[in-house]
Amino acid sequence: AVLTSFETSAQEAITLLQDSSKTIEEAGTTLTETAEKYSWKVTVAPNPALTGDTVTIQLTGLPSKIPLLDIYSHDNKVIFDDVNFTETTPGVYSYQFKASNKFVAGKAYSYVVVESTTSGFITGSAMVESMSLTTIAGLAAAAPEAERVAKKALEAIKNVEAVVVSGENINISMTLKNLKESVDALPEQFAKEGVSPQILDTVEEISGRLRRWRVMKDMISNRSLKRR
Repeated sequence: AVLTSFETSAQEAITLLQDSSKTIEEAGTTLTETAEKYSWKVTVAPNPALTGDTVTIQLTGLPSKIPLLDIYSHDNKVIFDDVNFTETTPGVYSYQFKASNKFVAGKAYSYVVVESTTSGFITGSAMVESMSLTTIAGLAAAAPEAERVAKKALEAIKNVEAVVVSGENINISMTLKNLKESVDALPEQFAKEGVSPQILDTVEEISGRLRRWRVMKDMISNRSLKRR
């Protein structure tokens, strides 16, 4: 009876050990598969890219695999379908393409990387621009200069009006000269920097005042005749 009981207990212990071993093995496999699945990382450079630039998509993960790349336009049209990466060093893969007219400037494109043996799956997006961020930043920084030129021209018109209304002839020639220089500077400055809504409002006011310029010229002419 003792021997039978011992054999039964021993068999139960062996069965438990076998079950535990199987569970551990399954858990290890799951952990390995999970680690492999999420071992893939992607970088895109440059991002954003300029139209015509060569873009490099670099993938890092496990060596000796066959990851595939799909790229879609902003409106979900296929640009590249199932293209192969080049494994430059073990576990590092690279693919280069030119940001051609298939990529719409100012719109994001998306990419999908799939590696079937590890169930790797990565998605992301990047941009193609028609001008660099440095250029855009420069235009934004320069915009206040165009606004300043427009306001300077407006102030010059107001100064001429003030002189005419006051009836004083002091510095009228200099005031008119300043007005001419300020208005002449507007087209060149706008061509360089563009026009903002604030600048358009100022220019509209300038135009309205210049349309009344004939009346002011007549006032100046009449005052000059009286002095003679």
